[in-house]
This record gives sequence, structure tokens and C-alpha cells, in this order.
Amino acid sequence: MMRLDYGVLSWTYELSSCQVEFRTQPHASVLELLYELKRNIVLGEYVARLTGCMLEPNEVMPESGFPLDHFPDTRYLYIVEYLNRVQLSAAMRVAGTHVHYGCKDPKHALRVYNALRKESPKFIEMGDFSGGERLRLYGLVAGDMVPPEYKSLAEFDAAAKQYKFDKNLSNCWHLVRITKHGTVEVRAFGNTSDIGVIDSWVSTVKRIGDSA
Repeated sequence: MMRLDYGVLSWTYELSSCQVEFRTQPHASVLELLYELKRNIVLGEYVARLTGCMLEPNEVMPESGFPLDHFPDTRYLYIVEYLNRVQLSAAMRVAGTHVHYGCKDPKHALRVYNALRKESPKFIEMGDFSGGERLRLYGLVAGDMVPPEYKSLAEFDAAAKQYKFDKNLSNCWHLVRITKHGTVEVRAFGNTSDIGVIDSWVSTVKRIGDSA
């Protein structure tokens, strides 16, 4: 029963009412992360069936007939007000796999960030299952997705203030970003239920982060 409760709590809402998100716990081992993911995919599929639904790892949903109903989270209410209809549709119809690398301190985070940002074209190639459509739509919302180089923490802080994500790092929508959780997040990968593919993504990010 404890395992069931833990898994249910790891599933959460997303901007679109048609989506759910699964968040793993932090892991030092890729194998432990994949074990948690496998176990909770099964649990998620079971709960979906109980509610008459199905889990589908779609990277891009078709525009025609797609509802724009959103989950009533405070941040999402702001996003819905901020985006125009085309952008909102684009934001709701895409899904991806985000990989976080945990860092020791801000200086370490900056080194990891700069190491990972260099590899963003490789991550895009590895993670594309929609012929570039997911990132095209994401770009309608995010604007400039390319993560810039920061030569110092002071340069990062100045950019955060200039582009207005200093008070909320989640407002930075680059494909690689430093987060409030003490991690560097890679957002370039698409969506899949293939555990082997996810293994390759996570292992690649870990290898690059470990060498930074």
C-alpha cells in the first residue's frame, strides 16, 4: 500500500487537462531511476483504466478538435492569460521528457549548465520523434529556446534580471536551464514509453554532468 501511495503522488497535473506528468524522485543511480519509472508507468496505466482513460506517450497532439481546457493552477492561470490562442494551443499539445542533474552549489551548477548547453543540438537529435514539430510548437511559446553561455554567475544573474526570470527561474524556457531545485534541467527530449531510449537520454546527461 505504501508503494501505491508513493506512486500515485508522483503523478501530477499539467497545463492541459488532457495531460498528466510523472516526476521521479532524485536518484544517484540511473538503474534506480529506471526502476521507479517502469513501476509507476504500470501503476499509471492501471489508474487510467480505472477512470476509463488511457495513457499515451504522445509527443505532439493533433490541433484539430483538441480542447484548450486547463488545470486551475495559479501559475497556469497566469500562462493562459499571457499566451494568445495559437501559443496556448501549441503549449498544450506538446509533451517531453525533462532530465534534471543535481548540483552541489551554484558554481557547480554553472559548470554543468555550460557543459550540457553545448550538447543541446545532440539532445534535440536524440530526442526527436515528431520530425521537429514538437520544438517548432514549443518555439511559438518560448521564443528563443537556445541556451546561452554564461561565463560567470554574475553574468547569469544579469541575464536573469534582463529577461525577467530572476524572481522565478521557471520563467526561463531555454532547452537547458538552471532551476530553483538546485539542478540543471535538459528539456530537449521528446516523449516515449521506451525505457531503453529514456535510459540513453538520462545516461548521456549524467555522463556529461559528471565530467563538468
